[in-house]
Amino acid sequence: MTARLRLVVEIIHGLLSMWPGRPYPSAPAAGRPRSRAPVRWTVVSPRRNRPRRPAGEPRPELTDERTRRGVEGVQQWQDGEWMVRSIFGGAATKTYRCPGCVQEIRPGVAHVVAWPSDGRGDETDRRHWHTGCWRARDRRGPATERSRNAPRYG
Repeated sequence: MTARLRLVVEIIHGLLSMWPGRPYPSAPAAGRPRSRAPVRWTVVSPRRNRPRRPAGEPRPELTDERTRRGVEGVQQWQDGEWMVRSIFGGAATKTYRCPGCVQEIRPGVAHVVAWPSDGRGDETDRRHWHTGCWRARDRRGPATERSRNAPRYG
């Protein structure tokens, strides 16, 4: 065996010997001196999942209507407060046009529905956005809708 292959075999043997329930070998293979110290791994405790809500706060009910409509809440942006509802992929059944990128939001794609919450509009002001477009809308300029034959600049 070459030196490199011998090293790989020793590393694999060391890893397998640390498997739970297997004893660590006390002596090297018959007639062969061990070239270096055996590989030892430290045990790391797994990440602890901590609840995102306070301990006393009850978990919200998940009804069929809430599952279909999505989870909503109020978000504050530079241009005011917005009611934002996250639509899950399974609940998205129609095609919409995203105002951020002027691309289609296909059925089955998770997205966001947003409308002004401070009384500036009504239900007709609801807009369906890609989630990434909604998050990046304060960093982007308004999208310009052009036909395929229109010049790109100017």
